[in-house]
Amino acid sequence: MICNIFLSYASVFSRTTDVFFSDGLFRENNSVIDIFHPRDTFNLDNEFCQPEPYRIDQNSELLNSESGLLESISYFISKVENGDFFPGQKYDQSLKTTEIFLKDE
Repeated sequence: MICNIFLSYASVFSRTTDVFFSDGLFRENNSVIDIFHPRDTFNLDNEFCQPEPYRIDQNSELLNSESGLLESISYFISKVENGDFFPGQKYDQSLKTTEIFLKDE
């Protein structure tokens, strides 16, 4: 399994999540979820093109708050704004969590 996770505090503000699969794309942007499928989609000139999205209208803020994502982002932003450091225990916990996603099975 290959997993690329891009996280940055020095970037343009975005609440977009893209998850790429071998035959599709899951994209969440604020309160809209789009699923692009199948990968092999062609236009009238027989060229690759983006598939029409299957749209799921959800209140993703509710989903994000239930998963703790908004709380995590708020915690991070408050630490940065106040010039505080992250406790070593939380840093270690973050590394262990990331390792789970990156572990090759």
